[in-house]
Amino acid sequence: MAESLMVDRIQGSLGHELTPEDKYEVELWERGRTLAQVINTEAYKILVDTLKEYADKAVGALLQIPPGNESVPEAHAAAYALTDLCVKFQEDVRNAVNSSLTTPAVLKRVARTISPVPPESM
Repeated sequence: MAESLMVDRIQGSLGHELTPEDKYEVELWERGRTLAQVINTEAYKILVDTLKEYADKAVGALLQIPPGNESVPEAHAAAYALTDLCVKFQEDVRNAVNSSLTTPAVLKRVARTISPVPPESM
């Protein structure tokens, strides 16, 4: 993932680099918050349907090839890859959205250092 403005701000507040794990957690949290605004839109549904259509067409093309034909391995690879891409894309989006439901620990630590709100209220 590309480094985000949020990561830069956190690092500036802390005065040191975040660990790769903390950077990933913050960036995933940010992406999830953005994706949460998109997943219930018609545009997202169209995107997912389009990906599914590509996979379905590749599977259909594979089924049209007679067994033993030399093009079966390539058609199988295409069908598998497109189906796998569609599944992983949706899983990754759901995982990002789910991860955005919990504020990263490093962000809570920074908030405690700059906020007058008691830590137990966060």
